[in-house]
Amino acid sequence: MLPHPGRHPAPDSERSLFPSSCEPKYGIGVLRNFPLQPLICYLLVVTGGSGCALLEEEGRSTTAENPLPPIVAPRDAVELEVFVVDRTVGDPLLGAALWNSLHELSSTPPQIRHSLEMHGIQLAMSPSRPPQTVQALLALSGGQDPTRCTYMNTYVLPANQPIPLPVTVMEPEASLRLPADPGQPLVLKHGHGLLQVQASKVEEGWARVEVTPMIQHGADVPRYRATAEEWVVDQGQQAIMLYDQRFTAELNEGELLVVGYTGGQPESVGERFFRGEWKSIPIERLVIIRLRGMHRIDPVRSN
Repeated sequence: MLPHPGRHPAPDSERSLFPSSCEPKYGIGVLRNFPLQPLICYLLVVTGGSGCALLEEEGRSTTAENPLPPIVAPRDAVELEVFVVDRTVGDPLLGAALWNSLHELSSTPPQIRHSLEMHGIQLAMSPSRPPQTVQALLALSGGQDPTRCTYMNTYVLPANQPIPLPVTVMEPEASLRLPADPGQPLVLKHGHGLLQVQASKVEEGWARVEVTPMIQHGADVPRYRATAEEWVVDQGQQAIMLYDQRFTAELNEGELLVVGYTGGQPESVGERFFRGEWKSIPIERLVIIRLRGMHRIDPVRSN
């Protein structure tokens, strides 16, 4: 079945360093008429011939520790709107009329697009003024009819920080032919299909969105996970990252990335992600990602 992801309803004027009453009245000018040779000899006697003891006592550091945490530079953030669209299989809005009205995703190499299609996933993009078919699919519904509904969630992603977007919950047991081993299908228990998304600013008004299909399955138990510094223990399912099916889209503000099922690829990643049923009615799912805008996240000091 294809349950819907949960909603997540985006210089002062120059002045002296001293007040006029505190400005130093004695300075270098006083030394101009002072005999320098006796003064130099006196300093050598006081310092014992050392040129550093006058400035720093032995064994004492002059470096002061800053009690405040370091200042973190502002970060870019990308705001995305993610639409999840469900229609019955065979609905004309999800057929050839939709895909023919969209543009090819030129930022993804042809070999990656071909590999995705071989495993049931097709991609396309829409301009900021989408065609009528896309506008009809983006019209939000109240969720009364699971065979004709559209939901939207908004995500604000710090630059280059990936987040998982839930796409589907699979059957309790589902067979899947992985791209790395298409021969023998893998039986997944309690599987979930997700798209791991991260985004970064390219230039003003443009962002790069990177998407990696991801599968979670198995029991929800403590598991070891490697980080850049150490191993940590997380509670969760086993994860399969489909890096060979990772794709990238460069979008202008308002443009849309459309991800769906090609059809005709049983037990493929695309079928498991975008096909299901509700009360024995076959349902097809479409995911549409819209670049809403970009922001700056200012740092905040904390103890």
